Amino acid sequence: MDNLEEKKQEIENSEHNLKLLYEAKKSALETMLRTIIPTQLSSIKTVLWMNFLIIGVVTKINEYKWLSIDTGILVLSGVAITFCLYALIVFREKKLGCLENVNAFCNPTFPNHEWSKYQALLDSIYCVEEALEENTKFQNKRSDLTAIATLFSMLSMILVIIKYSNQL
Repeated sequence: MDNLEEKKQEIENSEHNLKLLYEAKKSALETMLRTIIPTQLSSIKTVLWMNFLIIGVVTKINEYKWLSIDTGILVLSGVAITFCLYALIVFREKKLGCLENVNAFCNPTFPNHEWSKYQALLDSIYCVEEALEENTKFQNKRSDLTAIATLFSMLSMILVIIKYSNQL
């Protein structure tokens, strides 16, 4: 009876530890999906609008002359817009951390023994970890593209300041 009780306690302890790990990973994924990714997309949209505003101001106020400072401003803003749109379109996918097969645990091939709950928790943790890795990869790529777009935007704004500084 002692051996059976020890094994039961070992299984319960392992399941408890896996539940804690699962909850921590799930919380990290929820934070990423609810706050980090939307904030990042909002930043990209801000850079987009800022560049559209720069293009609108430059084309509306002055006559457009080729090979002038206006061309540099428009090209830099256009490149920034391109990077932003690329980041929004190509890396729009999000992983949610769900099992592909909803009935995976009800499947007859799923092991049904004292460690089956443990195995189900392991499978769930694997799905959440995979989603975290994929979302982090997309987030890092979007972040890099946004940084490049911001750099081009800053250069464009510097040219705008240089162009209009003598008119103040």
